[in-house]
Amino acid sequence: GGFVFNELEHLNLCVCKKHSPTLLTQLLNDSPILRVLEISSLEDHESGKRNHFVSWKQPSLVPECLLSSLQVFKWPRYFGKQQDRDIAVYILKNACCLKTATILAQPCL
Repeated sequence: GGFVFNELEHLNLCVCKKHSPTLLTQLLNDSPILRVLEISSLEDHESGKRNHFVSWKQPSLVPECLLSSLQVFKWPRYFGKQQDRDIAVYILKNACCLKTATILAQPCL
């Protein structure tokens, strides 16, 4: 139960908050025609900590957008933590229509 974003084609999700993994999974499941996904981490949201993503659970079924519509995946401030890798690998493995993936590593300070 929730919302379905039938017209959402471009999503830029800031992953600075604890609830971000759950929100990412929910938005992937609820956005069947998503074409562009950008995962970001804004400097002014970080409060001295880098990437607050905690454990991420893969969806039980691959979201429709990964199977049929996602073409562009961007992660411009990727810190390479285990949970980041889990998400990136999952998307890269399951995005059947992916044309471009850009992941830019950032040093952890």
